[in-house]
Amino acid sequence: MSTGTQNFPIPAQNVKLFNPTTESIEGNFTWLLLDGGTRRGYREQASGAVDAAKADLHRTDLELSDSVVRLYYGAVLAHQLRRLGDDTLARMEATLLVTESLYKEGSGTVTKADYLDITVMVDSVRSIVAPLEKNEALAEAALAYTIGLSWKSSVEPRDEEVPYQASLLSG
Repeated sequence: MSTGTQNFPIPAQNVKLFNPTTESIEGNFTWLLLDGGTRRGYREQASGAVDAAKADLHRTDLELSDSVVRLYYGAVLAHQLRRLGDDTLARMEATLLVTESLYKEGSGTVTKADYLDITVMVDSVRSIVAPLEKNEALAEAALAYTIGLSWKSSVEPRDEEVPYQASLLSG
């Protein structure tokens, strides 16, 4: 063979071809006669790992169920608290209206200090009700997310009250 300025001599080769019907295999096989219980130990270890994974899956299911129940009743409680805050605010605003009318047109039994005290109390109740509304929305969104919906969706609980269960109080 010649490539430009260099020559590469290629020696003659004797290539033996197999008959297409002939097959050949070669290998080294070893068989362990005594392993000291290693294989049985590996089997038991693998079986134990499968049992542990099954128990972990079951525990995860129980934790999910517990979380859904707790968040559901948390959403019910948040709804109750917001409703109680709204009722309290409505009553305090009615009290403010009565106090204001008695102060401005009244009999002199209501002083300006009484009127201002009631105004401060109504504003305080208003500032308490706003986080209650936010907490209700957060509880419903957390419940929706826990049951597999998106954070943007909201779930409104059907129950109006948290049922009394002695087991809930004990632990």
